[in-house]
Amino acid sequence: MTTSATPEITLQDEVDAFLTPGDPRRAEARADPYPLYRRMRETDEFFRAGNGIHLAVSYASVNAMLRDHRWGRDPFAPDDELQLSQRIFMRNVVFRDAPDHTRLRRQVSSSFTPRMILRWREQVAAIVVERFQPLREVAEFDFLHDFAVHLPVEAITTMIGVPADRRQDFIEWAEMMIRIMEPPAHTEDMLAEADQLAGAIVEFFGAAIEERRREPQDDLLSTFLEGDRLSSDEVISMCLILMVGGFETTANMLNNGMRLLIEHDDQYDMLRADPELVPVAVEEFLRYDAPPRASLMRVARESFDFYGHEIHEGDRAFALLGAADRDPRTFAEADTFDIRRDPNPHVAFGLGTHFCMGAHLARLEVREAFNHIVRLPTKLERAGTGPLDWKDSFNIRGANSMPVRWT
Repeated sequence: MTTSATPEITLQDEVDAFLTPGDPRRAEARADPYPLYRRMRETDEFFRAGNGIHLAVSYASVNAMLRDHRWGRDPFAPDDELQLSQRIFMRNVVFRDAPDHTRLRRQVSSSFTPRMILRWREQVAAIVVERFQPLREVAEFDFLHDFAVHLPVEAITTMIGVPADRRQDFIEWAEMMIRIMEPPAHTEDMLAEADQLAGAIVEFFGAAIEERRREPQDDLLSTFLEGDRLSSDEVISMCLILMVGGFETTANMLNNGMRLLIEHDDQYDMLRADPELVPVAVEEFLRYDAPPRASLMRVARESFDFYGHEIHEGDRAFALLGAADRDPRTFAEADTFDIRRDPNPHVAFGLGTHFCMGAHLARLEVREAFNHIVRLPTKLERAGTGPLDWKDSFNIRGANSMPVRWT
């Protein structure tokens, strides 16, 4: 009796599985993608997946791709040919090229300068203290769901002007936006669900926009409406993209940072001994294991040669930011977590014209959180010994939960 040999899993197979949500073969890469990134980087700095998508995986190729205007961000038809969900979820500043991108970014970027973001420091610090106070009274809690989610949600919804009783709706809208930005083609069921949510979004913001036009308030929604420089759809999409960056990305940044300190107890002790290191440590959180796995998709605007590949107009590509930030040609001991690392030219917030507008706000929130955490009288450790359950996402690097307890 003979048995057939198990087919060898190739690097190409691993990469294709990594790009496919729900594929059970990507469980290992979900938990730890960095060995896969290394093999890709050693094979080809601009790796071509089986579905034709290219992946920039070295620090040099990521920098080159994100600064090259031949790679565009806008693959869509004119607005009147798009579904409601596509207009609302994907017709915003991060999916536009110049001149629309320039116009949209100019209208909102002044609200996210370091000086403007510092206005929120006291309020962010107060949210941190308020959220941690009851957690000090329990032996065990979920760091992600009991703390990390609440800080950025409260901060960004307050800034935008969303009432506290609508925060859960905003979370659901942001989660749909993340799903619709995953690499595979969207199914009819997903687009139908997205259209339904988009209808609720338009209804909520339509009323809010009319209210702000009558009585402007000290919030971002009122700022975006000044001078009627943005359409209603553009205002709504801007609020949603801020919610994604201000909620999902920052929540996972907080959770990943806490996990890294727990897993590297010597670094945790070092930070507790010298809290002045927090700003530098936050940059290492971002380099070593940032929530954004990749840039949003780029589309070739013309045919050209790039890193030894013949690129055709319409070809799609992603820059794997996490792979770039572990490139040993740029970072000494790249796989070592070192909260004293300086300089630290990571690309966790992207590069070029599409550099993350919310970077200063995210840094502020994470710094204020860990300024508080490392000054607490006791440390946190993982509760339980089982492995973490990681999000089934190509775009977001984060766990679905993280139970912790006081030592």
